[in-house]
Amino acid sequence: MFNSFTGKVLVYNDSLCTVDVGGVEYALTVSATAARSFSSGTVQRVIAYLHHKEDQMKLYGFVDEEERDVFLKLLKVSGVGPGLAMKILSGLNAGNLKAAIESEDVNSLSLIPGLGKKTAQKIILSLQGSIARMDSGSSDGPYADVVNALADMGFEKSLAKDTVSSIARDLPIDLPTDQKEERLLREAIVQLSRKGGS
Repeated sequence: MFNSFTGKVLVYNDSLCTVDVGGVEYALTVSATAARSFSSGTVQRVIAYLHHKEDQMKLYGFVDEEERDVFLKLLKVSGVGPGLAMKILSGLNAGNLKAAIESEDVNSLSLIPGLGKKTAQKIILSLQGSIARMDSGSSDGPYADVVNALADMGFEKSLAKDTVSSIARDLPIDLPTDQKEERLLREAIVQLSRKGGS
């Protein structure tokens, strides 16, 4: 199972990008939202999902774990396949889509090309509770362990999460995970202490 690819990203249009990882180029179908977020020609991490059917395998790419999580939730709705799920995420980013589902905003959903009012209502009925649980669950991103460790030390969790995310953007992408988490924790403690976050 692929979790992500880190390499040189080339964006071809609103639904396709490739990632060159060590000379092997992976083609991923993406949402328009993700395509706009990627910087073509730069080295980036693309969250991935391999959709496997009897007759084909296809890679899908996402800007972050939240977008992939929402995509996977959409696939559980009867009548929603990966193609339609990507169209939905192209029409509304993950955050706005979750807000529309929770507020039962059928009109916003049904404005998405290819998504009728009946399917929009089905999505709301199927996902309203589970989308809410996603936000109350593991929403601390890829460095949840570091954020939780900081929270256990007495730092305010949302501030810890923002600080860790900010530091992570400046770390070398090829740094091993254990070293990255160690640096994140150490630097976050320094920054949060300066802010008086404990």
